[in-house]
Amino acid sequence: MITRMIDKASVTLLTAAIVCANETETYAAAIVLVTFSISMLTLCLDKQELTLIALGGYIFICFFEPHFCCGLPIIAYDLIRLKNLPLSIAMIIVMLYSFPLIGSITVLLCFVGIIVSAMTELKTERLEIARRELIEIRDNSKELNISLAEKNQELVRLRDYEVYTATLKERNRIAREIHDNVGHLLTRCLLQMGALIVVTKDEQQRENLESVQSSINGAMTSIRQSVHDLHDDSIDMEQTIRDLMRMLPERFSVALDYGCSEDIKIEIKLAFIGIIKEALNNTSRHSSGDRVYITLQEYSTFYRLIVMDNGKNPTVENPTYESGIGLENMRSRAQSLGGNLRIYSSEKGFKVFVTIEKE
Repeated sequence: MITRMIDKASVTLLTAAIVCANETETYAAAIVLVTFSISMLTLCLDKQELTLIALGGYIFICFFEPHFCCGLPIIAYDLIRLKNLPLSIAMIIVMLYSFPLIGSITVLLCFVGIIVSAMTELKTERLEIARRELIEIRDNSKELNISLAEKNQELVRLRDYEVYTATLKERNRIAREIHDNVGHLLTRCLLQMGALIVVTKDEQQRENLESVQSSINGAMTSIRQSVHDLHDDSIDMEQTIRDLMRMLPERFSVALDYGCSEDIKIEIKLAFIGIIKEALNNTSRHSSGDRVYITLQEYSTFYRLIVMDNGKNPTVENPTYESGIGLENMRSRAQSLGGNLRIYSSEKGFKVFVTIEKE
């Protein structure tokens, strides 16, 4: 807008010079005033039709008052800006018509003014195109930077998840190795020690053997607890849920929205896995729908689980379904951890809603 105002001011000065050089003071003042008013008005009009009416009106006046042709350089600037061919042709016809009436020098100066206006408008248009392209490049660059940042965050998240998964697999492997090798060896030692205690008649040696047996028992108990802890820590709840989702019949499409951290207590993991397993089992057996949605989110003070489907469920027709063993198991799992379980059934589907507070 500012650039075009400067352009129009420059063209207005050029037009004023042409008018003052060829017209009387009265004509010069009238022509400059009218053309400048129309030029500024075209900047304020939002509708192109009104602008064209104003420009066409001035060209129409020039047919009856050829002296007003001296103001056509300003009109030409807007016509070229709007790329209106009919009015541009009408302007040239007016110039040719006025040639014998206002003199060749005046017409020549008007043509020079029109050419200068055209060059000024084309220069400004190229500048605006370059400015828009620059803004578009800048916006695309910002979008690309944002996209790259998101991709980097996703890569970091995937890397951390792979490290976490590898850690869980390694823990599971270590637990399995201890259980299969060290545990079996200690079990065999205990059996052999028990046999030696039975056949040994010397009381002193028997007491020593019993002491060794007690130590081995303690070691066996400690190893069993360590193996249990390693196995519990190696449970990947998200992957386990996805494995359960794949057990549904093929007619179901399943969506999972998972938003929990990795450091969840094993009791809560097992509770959620058990509830989801039971809910999916009930869905596959009773639901008439074809879509299942699972949402498991962690908040600052509690966990929230939602398992829902889009099928009509037989709660009303089969009252025992709501109080069945499966649903009671889900409810008891939630209540054992101080949580709440709600069941909603309607024509739109069946929903299990669970909340468990953090300590």
